[in-house]
Amino acid sequence: MSKINDTTDYPVTVPAAGDMLIGTDVSNTSTDAGGETANFTVAGLTTHVESNMDALRNVALVNALATYAPTRAEALLLNVPAAQVVLFVRSDVGLLDYKDDPAGTALVTAGGRTWSPDGTAYIDHWADNTSPGTTDMTTAIQAGLTYCSTVGKVLHGFSEDYLWSQRITMPSNTGLKLAKFGRIIVSAAGFNNTNPALARTGTNSLVLDMSGMSVSPFTPKINQSLQDVEFVYQKTEGRVFDAVRANNCRNLKIKGVKFRDFPCGILLRMNRLSGDWSVEDCAAYDCTNTTAIVGGNSNLQITLLSLDDSTSTVSTPGVIQNMRGYNLGNSGAGATQANGMQSDVVNIAKGLGHTIRNVHGENVGEVVDIFASRCMGGNFTGVNCEGSTLKLVHGAQHNIFFGVSGIGNEYQVLSFSEGNGGNPTQATSFNQVHGVYGENVDRNGTRSAVYGTAVVRFDGGGAGLGCTDNLVTGLVAKTGPYAKYAVLAESDTDRNTVDFIRADAGSNGTFANPQKLNLIPSTKTRVSARVGSAHSFPVSTLTKVQFNYATLDLRGEFNTSLNRWVCEVPSIYEFGASVEFANATGGPVIIYVNGSEVGRNTYSYETEMMQVSRTLRVGKGDYVEIFVIASSGTRSIVSTLGRSEFSVVGPL
Repeated sequence: MSKINDTTDYPVTVPAAGDMLIGTDVSNTSTDAGGETANFTVAGLTTHVESNMDALRNVALVNALATYAPTRAEALLLNVPAAQVVLFVRSDVGLLDYKDDPAGTALVTAGGRTWSPDGTAYIDHWADNTSPGTTDMTTAIQAGLTYCSTVGKVLHGFSEDYLWSQRITMPSNTGLKLAKFGRIIVSAAGFNNTNPALARTGTNSLVLDMSGMSVSPFTPKINQSLQDVEFVYQKTEGRVFDAVRANNCRNLKIKGVKFRDFPCGILLRMNRLSGDWSVEDCAAYDCTNTTAIVGGNSNLQITLLSLDDSTSTVSTPGVIQNMRGYNLGNSGAGATQANGMQSDVVNIAKGLGHTIRNVHGENVGEVVDIFASRCMGGNFTGVNCEGSTLKLVHGAQHNIFFGVSGIGNEYQVLSFSEGNGGNPTQATSFNQVHGVYGENVDRNGTRSAVYGTAVVRFDGGGAGLGCTDNLVTGLVAKTGPYAKYAVLAESDTDRNTVDFIRADAGSNGTFANPQKLNLIPSTKTRVSARVGSAHSFPVSTLTKVQFNYATLDLRGEFNTSLNRWVCEVPSIYEFGASVEFANATGGPVIIYVNGSEVGRNTYSYETEMMQVSRTLRVGKGDYVEIFVIASSGTRSIVSTLGRSEFSVVGPL
């Protein structure tokens, strides 16, 4: 593109007659940053043109090397001399420069002379965008991509709207890139499919097709790119179609692509990617539907990126990062249908070894939904999501992610699930998620009545292959007033480990089915309690020792009012107690759990200090107390620090 006042595209001196110079003011005879002429004689200058060029509207200025036309329409009527190989045509955004090209498709002047873009190729080289957003530029975009593919260039657009009314196919070795604030307006009249069964095959059910061959010999498209393109649908609900489809592509690069106001469908549907591929910095905004879709109950997702959902051949490892989704999903009549609310920011259905980083969702179904294995990454954040911030499901294995948070999610923040439709040969297992924060699950109190809401959920139901041997560390679970649990283990789950910093009790408790979990507090139980003041007890009477002063209680589990330790985390603990009697011999020291004796010391009547210890498995809510029995007479217990003490250590 050659700007009229851009001195970088034109010389500041004219070495010989016949050169063309574009200036900004014929009255100025000095050269400056505006590109104006300086001290040139008539012999040294064929044409000097002002930047507004309105006075030249009906004139084609011709010099020895280049031709100028004030409009595309007038350029079409020019008989350009054979010696002139450069053509400048004014558009609403400046000058478009063309070069003579026998195979050119961008412009055909009188006599059949064909022209191609000289330098950067713009959509506007192929057609006037007379009324941005309403002038149909579909044919121009397709022609531009086809040409750019032959020369290995990217097709560019300006900072304006381009109307797109029917499916466009992107060849290999090209791409599409718009300038800042440029947009593609997707025609509601052109993309009006309402049948979910045709959402992947109908002629009006796909905006941009980047796909290679889907049948033998399965030749892929190569070296394609889509960058800084914002697609805006002319909002009409009840429609079902995909925005961009890239199946069987090698070295695909998608970056800075945005979608607004789309109805049901997958915005970026990709399968069988190979080579060096990546999807980065993409977002979807306000893609919602409240209308019932007639003709079926499938394909009703509104998902930003879906990878490997429709082919048995999976993609090679790639990079997915900096993805955002805001207000995605069906509601109202649209949400009453099957699959109506399964709308994700990123959904990875198959594959191995992808890197997935920095994904955010607000008012979506799931933020990241993983069926794949051996993926790494993290920093997944969700706000007011219907489902999970991160869901590992359908046989996902050996994935490692760091940093998952959810605030106000309706069902859970992190979930591990088997479910139907997944990998038929393996459980969801051996996944690691480190650093999990959840707050105010089931924020409106509408889900817990019929669902096991929790910050972390393990669910092995469905296909029956289970959910086992997964690890969660660094959990902070602020359940809120409505969630049932901090951590829930459902059927067909086992050997899942949760290391937590904080786990608030939900409406039904802190941990559901803790026997199926290995619970490890990041801050372990360390308790040391002593007798605050000396007290006596009668002979042959079972009396609880009044340990009423905690010198150490890292997790706040010792109840000094009731003189007991209360278990928060079911596990194995070491318990010990020592009691010193003030007046000669005492009696046995006994450990009680939930009001029943579990162990006592072997004592001697001649001993003033009695001790007892046991290693015990206890459950959440179990309480442990220390009792004594005087062997004879009324006895007193010494309160001196360190002489009478109750300690708890664990989990072991």
